[in-house]
Amino acid sequence: MKKILIIVFALISFLAFAEGMLIEAVADEANISFEDEEFSANGGLKAQYEDVKIQANRIKKVKDKNIIIAYDKILFSQQDQNIEADELRLRLDDKVAIVKDGKSFTKVSGEAKAPHDRLFYGGEKFEARFPNKAIVKNGYFSTCSNIIEDKNSADYRIESKKIVVYIGKRVVAYNSFLYIKKIPVLWFPVYVTSLKSSVDGAPLFPRFGSDKDGSYVIWGLDYGEDDSKYLNGSAAVKWSTKKGWVLDSWHNAYTIEKGKNAGVTSFRDTYLWPKEGYDKEWKFTHTHSYSSNNGQLDWEYQNNSTSSLNDDTKKYLNEKGQSEEKKVSIYKLKSNFTKVPTLFPPFILNPILKKYPSFEDYAKNGEYSIMTNVEWTDEEDVMREIGNKQDDDGEDQIVGYVKPDRKILLEGKLDKREKQDRYDYSLYYKRLKDLNPGNSVNDTASYDRTQRYSLNLKKYKVSLGYESIDKDEYRTLSTIEREALRRVERDSITNEIIENTSGEAIYLNPNYKDIETVKRYDIIKNENYKINIGSYEIFKTGLKWNAGYSNTESVKKLNGDSYIDAEGEVKYFNDYHETGVITEEGNNNLTYNLGFNYSKTSLGLNYSEVESYTKKNSELEGMPQENISETFKQYGGRISNRDIDLKKYGTLGLTYEYAKDIFKEKDERYKNHYDIGYGKELYNNIGDPYSPFDLKLNNQVGYKYTVYTYDLAKREEDTTDSTKTKEAYMKERLNSSYRMNKVYTDTLTTDLGNTRTTYNFTLDESYNGYYYALDDLELLESRNLNNNVTFNIDNKKYFYFSVANSDNYNERSPKKPAFKNRDSDVYTYELHDERYGKFTYSTSNVISKTEKVSISNPDDTYMSARTKTLGDKYGYSFKDWTLNYSDSNTRGRNYDENGDPLENTETIKTNITSKNTKVLGVVFNHGEIINRNISFDYEIYRDKMQKINDKNTLKFNLRFTDKRDELEEQIDKIKNRYVDEENQDKFVLTEKERNKILEMLMEENKNDLNFNLIGALEQASNDSKTKLGKLKEYKIELELVNYEDYRKKHDYGSSMSNLVAGWSVLYHQFFFSYKYTQAKDPFYKKSVTTPDAHYHYTKRLHYNEGRYSFGKNNSWNVKYNMHFDDSIKDRKNLSSSKNKKLKKYEIGVEKYFHCTLLGLTYSQELVDEGIYETLWTFKFGLLTFPEKKLGLQRTRSDGEYTIEQYLGM
Repeated sequence: MKKILIIVFALISFLAFAEGMLIEAVADEANISFEDEEFSANGGLKAQYEDVKIQANRIKKVKDKNIIIAYDKILFSQQDQNIEADELRLRLDDKVAIVKDGKSFTKVSGEAKAPHDRLFYGGEKFEARFPNKAIVKNGYFSTCSNIIEDKNSADYRIESKKIVVYIGKRVVAYNSFLYIKKIPVLWFPVYVTSLKSSVDGAPLFPRFGSDKDGSYVIWGLDYGEDDSKYLNGSAAVKWSTKKGWVLDSWHNAYTIEKGKNAGVTSFRDTYLWPKEGYDKEWKFTHTHSYSSNNGQLDWEYQNNSTSSLNDDTKKYLNEKGQSEEKKVSIYKLKSNFTKVPTLFPPFILNPILKKYPSFEDYAKNGEYSIMTNVEWTDEEDVMREIGNKQDDDGEDQIVGYVKPDRKILLEGKLDKREKQDRYDYSLYYKRLKDLNPGNSVNDTASYDRTQRYSLNLKKYKVSLGYESIDKDEYRTLSTIEREALRRVERDSITNEIIENTSGEAIYLNPNYKDIETVKRYDIIKNENYKINIGSYEIFKTGLKWNAGYSNTESVKKLNGDSYIDAEGEVKYFNDYHETGVITEEGNNNLTYNLGFNYSKTSLGLNYSEVESYTKKNSELEGMPQENISETFKQYGGRISNRDIDLKKYGTLGLTYEYAKDIFKEKDERYKNHYDIGYGKELYNNIGDPYSPFDLKLNNQVGYKYTVYTYDLAKREEDTTDSTKTKEAYMKERLNSSYRMNKVYTDTLTTDLGNTRTTYNFTLDESYNGYYYALDDLELLESRNLNNNVTFNIDNKKYFYFSVANSDNYNERSPKKPAFKNRDSDVYTYELHDERYGKFTYSTSNVISKTEKVSISNPDDTYMSARTKTLGDKYGYSFKDWTLNYSDSNTRGRNYDENGDPLENTETIKTNITSKNTKVLGVVFNHGEIINRNISFDYEIYRDKMQKINDKNTLKFNLRFTDKRDELEEQIDKIKNRYVDEENQDKFVLTEKERNKILEMLMEENKNDLNFNLIGALEQASNDSKTKLGKLKEYKIELELVNYEDYRKKHDYGSSMSNLVAGWSVLYHQFFFSYKYTQAKDPFYKKSVTTPDAHYHYTKRLHYNEGRYSFGKNNSWNVKYNMHFDDSIKDRKNLSSSKNKKLKKYEIGVEKYFHCTLLGLTYSQELVDEGIYETLWTFKFGLLTFPEKKLGLQRTRSDGEYTIEQYLGM
C-alpha cells in the first residue's frame, strides 16, 4: 500500500486550501479535485491543523471560506477530546466543529477508576468548542459504555433536548428523561451532574441518608462558566436532625491567568450555627499557585477547629489537659524564582516628561533568584499531642488532620547577579522548630537556626562570606530498639504481664515507650567568617596572586541517653558502649592563605591558629574517657604542577605540601606530603595503514607519601611537666588522625583491535605516626592491596578478576610483636558471554582478633579472642536461569592472659564458637504469554558449639501466568473480521502461526500509535466494559525457619520459629488465596502451671480470601475474606477465649453491569476482648460516580449500633 503525502502551504495562493494543513492519504488510490478543493480516498484520509486531527474518507474546503467539511466515517480529535460522526464542519478561524450524528466521551476525574472513568454522550447535532465545552441538541449521555453501539442497549441513559458538557467540570441537561433500558422512569426539567467523581463532592442532585448525626439530606450545585475567572466550583449544604444546618462542602477555583496564576478555596463540614449542645466546627483550606517562565509560588492555608476531630481524639486531648474549644491554623508558602529583574530605578516617575521606567530600566541593575519555604502552625501543644496519638498497632490515628510536623519553618534564599557582572550576593536564612523530628532524611532536627551571607565584588575580585549553624540531630529507631522500648515486665513462669496497682502494664523503659525517634546529637554549632581576594596579575607578567581569610568555631556533642534492651542490659542509643567513639568535639580555626599561579604551576602559603578538643571513649575497654586538646599555630605551603610535558617521555605531575605546627609550649609538629604522577603512551599504531593490527598501550603510575614528625627540644622549660615523658607529649600531639601514609597506584591500558584490557594496582599503607616520629619505626596499622584486570570486547565487559587484601593492626608498642586484629583476603572472578551466560565467583578469608588489657599487668595487653571466617560465593546466570550459592564458616576461640585457650562451661558457652552458613538460591523466569517465575532460597545455619541454635530457613515463591486464553479471544476477533463466515471453519492456523500472531498481539499491546483514530470510541467503550478476563495465574509462597535440635527429636512443629505459607489461584472466574503467618519462641520454658505449653506463639495469623465470578461477562461476584488469630495469649488457661480470636470475616455478593454495581456484604470485626463490630452494607450505584448510590449499612460506634442510609443521584 502506497502513501501519498501532500503538504499545502500558503505559498500556493491560488489553491489556498488551508494554510499549514497536512493531509496524508493511506489508500491504493486517492482523488484530488483542484477545482472543488476536495480530497477523497477510499482507504481514508488523515488531516492535521495545529492541534486538530481529522480522519475521514472525504475532506473538502468551502470556497472562499475558512471552513473544512469532512464526510463518511469521521474521527475528530482535539487535544484529549475525540468525536465519531457522519459529517463534520470545522471553522479553522476558531476551530469550532459542528457535528452531525456524533458520539464522544469525556474523562471523569476523582475517585473513578479506569476503565470506568468516562462519560459517553452523543446526539443529533452538536457544537464542539473543545477543549472547553460541547453543546448537544437532542442528545443523550450515560456512563454505560455500550451506549456507543446502541443507545437502547445501555443499562440507563438520560435523553435531553439540550445537553451542555463542560469538559472536566459538569454536565447540564435540559428537559430530560431518565431511561432504565428502554423504559422512561423520571423527568427532570434540569439535571446537573459533576464530572469530578467523589463521595465527598457536592451532589448536584439530593443525597439522602442517616448517620450518627441523625437523618440528613445533602444537596449542592456547580457554578461558573468558561469565561468566569473567579467563580468556578461547587457548593453543598447539609441538614441533619441532630446538628442542624451545615456547609457540607464549598470549593471555589479562581484563575487570574490560565495555567499560571490560580487557586482554590474550600470549606468542609462547617457547622457555623449548630443546634444547642453542639460546638461550632469548620475545616477551611486555601491554596494558590503562581507560575511564570521564571519560577513558581505555592501557598496553602488551613484553619480547622479541634471540635471537628472525632470523639476519640477529642477525649484524648481532654485527658492530656488540652481544650477541644480551639482552632488550629497551618500556613505554608513555597517559592522558587530565577532571573527576576531588579526594580531599578525604584519606581521613579518624571512628572514633567511623564516618563515611566521600562522593563529594560528595571533589568538594568541585574536579576534575582529567590527561594522561600515557610510553614507555621499555631496551638503547638494541641498539635504535638495529636501528633503523638497512635492506635493499638502503633500507627498514626488522627481523623481530619495530616500528622503535624513543624511549629515554624522560615527558610529563604536571595541571590543577586548584577547585569554587568560587577558583583553578586547571596542571603540565606532558616529557622525551624519541629514537633516530630527524625522521620526522614530531610527532617532530622527539632530546631535549626542557620544563616549564610556572601558578597562577591567581581569587579574588584573580592568575596565575603558568613555562616552560622545551630541545631540538633535526630534519627529513627531501629526495629530492635522499638521492640526493646515497648517491652513490659512479665512473670518468669506464666509470662503474664505484670501490672501496677492501677492495673496498667509496667514498662521497662517508661520514658521511651512511645517514641519513634531519638536524638543523635544534642548540639551541632558552627560559625564561620571568610574573605577572599584575587586573583590579580602582577605587571602583566602572567604571574597571578590571591589571598584569603577564614575563622571557624564549631562544636558537636553526641547524645548519651541509654535504655534497657531485650536482654535486660543497659544500651546506649548512640554507640556509647563502643570503644573509640567520639562523644564531643570542638574546634576554633583561624586561617590566612596566599596563593600564586603561573602557567600550570601553583604555589599556596597558609597560616592557621587552631584550638581543638576531643572527648571519646578509651580504645581499651575499662579505661576512663580520653580528653585530648590541642592549641597550635600552623605554617604551611603547597606547590603543584600536574601537567609537566616531557615530550616523548610522557607527562609528569608533582605536588609537595608542607605544614609546621607550633604549640603554645613551643614544641613543634611537621607534615610532609609528596604526590607524584607519571603517564606515558608506550605504543600506538592506530591509524597506521601498514600495521596488521591496531595496538595502543598506556601506563599511569602514582605515588603519594605523607609523614609527620615531632620536635620536643624547643619546648619551654617552664611549660614542661617533669612527670611527663617525651613519649607522652608526642602521643598527645600525634593522635590517630596523624598517620604516616603511602599509596602506590598503577594503571596499564592495552587497546588491541576492538578489545581493551585494563590492569589496576593499588597499595595503600598507613603507619603509626607516633612511633615513626619517636624512633623512625614504620609500625604498620593498615594495609589495603587491590589488583584487578578487566577485559572488554566492543566496550562490553567480558572478563574481570580481582585480588584484594586488607590488614588492620591495633595500636601497639615496638616492644611487642606485631598484633594484627583483622586480615581479609577476597578474590573475585567474573566471566560475561552472551552465548554462555555470566559466571561470578568470589572467595574470602577474614581473621579478626580482640585485645584486652591484662589484669595482672595493666601496662600490657593480650589476645583475648580470635575469629576466622572463610566464605565462598558462586553465581551463574544464563537466559532464564540465575543460580547463587554461598558457604561461610566461622570459627572463634577465647584465650586467657597466658595465651591458653578457654573451654566452654555450663554458664559460658561462647569461649569456643564454630558456625557454618550455607545459602542456595535459584531463580527461573521465562516467557511473556506463558510466564513461569520460580525463586528458591534455602539457608542452613549450624552452630556446632550450641546445637540448639541450629536452624534451616527456606523461602520459595512460584508464579505461573497464562495469557493464552485472553489472546486467543483476540485471534478469534481477527478471524471474524477478516475471514468470510463460510470459510471460518477452513481457516486453521498451525501452532507456529498462532504463536507468531500471539507474539505480534503482545507487541501491539505495548505500542501506542501516534495518529490512528480508527475505533477510538469503540476502544474506549471496550475498555469500559467489565472484564474479569480469562487470565490464569497461580502463586505459592513459603518461608520457613526450622530449629534443627527440635527436628531431630521428632518435634517438628515446635521447632518452627517463623513460618509464612500461602498460595493463590486465579483461573478465569475463580480466585482463592490463603496465607498463614507464624512467629514464636521455640525455647520458651515449660512451667508447672502450663506443662503442655512448651513453646510460645507470638503470632499465628490466618488470611483467607475467595471470589467466584459467573454469569454473562462474569458480571456476578461472590466473595469472602477472613482473618483469624489463634496465638496463645493466656498461658494459665489454654482454653481461654483470649487464645483463639476470629479477627474479621466478611462475605458478600456483587453484580457488575456495564456501568453499575449492586452489592450486599456482611462482616464482623473484633474491636475489643469479646466485642465484635457488626457491619452489613447494601448498595446500588454507578462505577463512575461512587456517590451516586442507593444503600444502607449497619455500624457500631461508641458502644452503640447505628444504621447509615444513603441515596444519591
